[in-house]
Amino acid sequence: MTPYTATIKSEGRVMSGEIELLTIEVRRALDRIAEAHLVVIDGSVAAGKFAISDSPFFAVGKSIEILLRYGDSPDRRLFTGLVVRQSVSAREGASELRVELKGAAFALTRTRRSAVFRDQRDDEVISALVRGGGLRVGTIDATRVKHRELVQHHATDWDFILSRADVNGLVVLAVDGLISARSMSAAGTVAARYTYGLDEIHEFELDLDGGDQWRSVTSCAWDPRASAPPRPATAKPLKIAAGNLNVEATAAELGGEQQALRMPAPLASDELQAWADARLARSRLAQLRGRLVVAGDAGLQPYDRIGLDGVGERFNGVHFVSGVIHRVDQDGWWTELELGLPPTWFARRPELAEAPAGGLLPPATELQLGIVEAYAEDPDGEERVRVRLPDLGPIWARVSRPDAGEGRGFCFSPEPDDQVIVGFLGGDPRQPVILGALFSAGVAPPTGGAITQDNPTRALVSRSGVRVDFDDQRAALTLATPKGNQIVIDDDAGEITLRDQNGSTVTLKADGIALRSAGDLTLEARGKVVLKGMTVDIQ
Repeated sequence: MTPYTATIKSEGRVMSGEIELLTIEVRRALDRIAEAHLVVIDGSVAAGKFAISDSPFFAVGKSIEILLRYGDSPDRRLFTGLVVRQSVSAREGASELRVELKGAAFALTRTRRSAVFRDQRDDEVISALVRGGGLRVGTIDATRVKHRELVQHHATDWDFILSRADVNGLVVLAVDGLISARSMSAAGTVAARYTYGLDEIHEFELDLDGGDQWRSVTSCAWDPRASAPPRPATAKPLKIAAGNLNVEATAAELGGEQQALRMPAPLASDELQAWADARLARSRLAQLRGRLVVAGDAGLQPYDRIGLDGVGERFNGVHFVSGVIHRVDQDGWWTELELGLPPTWFARRPELAEAPAGGLLPPATELQLGIVEAYAEDPDGEERVRVRLPDLGPIWARVSRPDAGEGRGFCFSPEPDDQVIVGFLGGDPRQPVILGALFSAGVAPPTGGAITQDNPTRALVSRSGVRVDFDDQRAALTLATPKGNQIVIDDDAGEITLRDQNGSTVTLKADGIALRSAGDLTLEARGKVVLKGMTVDIQ
């Protein structure tokens, strides 16, 4: 192997040649923060010191640059980043210092935040987040949809960039503070070609997997204007340039006829199309995956394409490079290429969202059924009621209402023994909220409130039987008390009737007003009483 020379710089200062460098490992991958690891000999038993660790050269936060060259060729930069960790260790009398470095994009992973982006496409949002993090914008391929509002909710900028890139069929590449987002389905130029048996290939593993393949992918969302799902978007076909697998036929044979993506909320047709296209593209690029170890080459980057021959018809062709690992030690410099993409959406990674309940305690993430306990005064004055949950004793719960505000609101409260649905704010089991109540076979609704085929009537009934009934068949509203006092407003009959429990009525209708008393009728006024009409008939 051609001799190589490694140069390590800290804040521009070259590492002393007296420091013995054991290994270098640099990792770059699509949708990943670049990282590097250095191991140097350090530590003196006699002096009781780790001099290199104690020096400022590899202090946490220092900017480190790693360069390599073969023979007399110019230096090639493999990595630039910051020291995030160092550790010392010893084994059988040999001690060493290990240094871990992260690329500049690491800053985008540090803080969760929330933001609203208005009237922007995803590529514009990605560019804005990159600039906001103090990094440089590389090539950001254009996306289709201009969002009226795009919400970043309690997510790091890096996670938000990757999630939006993923569903738009983009992959993100971070190289020394330059961030690009490129189409995963675009054709690329071949950066290098290797033939097994002719070129310097030290090892390889290639894997053909049809288990994540689908013959087609569709996406569908809810259309609130039509109150129905719109016509699904179907992903555009995509064929990779490696291997000879008939992927559509294989997918169908393995039961992957169609993957249907569903969103129970409105999405623009362009966004549905991008979603389906992205899912199919990731699936196709997961079809052939593997690794290839070749002689060290600083020119190879993630998102490159490489030609590979001599490995059989199933695997020959142009492969998509998703990651590059450089390993340097006393035996030489090797470059490992990661081929293909993982089939899993970025959004499925568990660390994307904050832990439920803030990670403060085991969460309660599902709705639960509870039974309301007997009334007790809320010691905190928060208008809570006590609820008994499965496997728990009574717990104080707030009550969700259709309307609540200072001096106004919907003031119906749960009664003892009511069956209620309970959720938890932020998944915190200490923060239960009653979301609603349930009828059941053992708790029947009042007359007029049961579910029927047409549901012609609706009712609001209090514990004592005071009720408001809505009759959609007659377009009528009835307000009634248990003893028969009622007001009926009836559009079908064209009248309003006021009736008391004794049988007296007042009726207003098209031909006049009728007042009937079941007993005496008394008219009394502090002023005069005037009766006026075309005819006044007193009997």
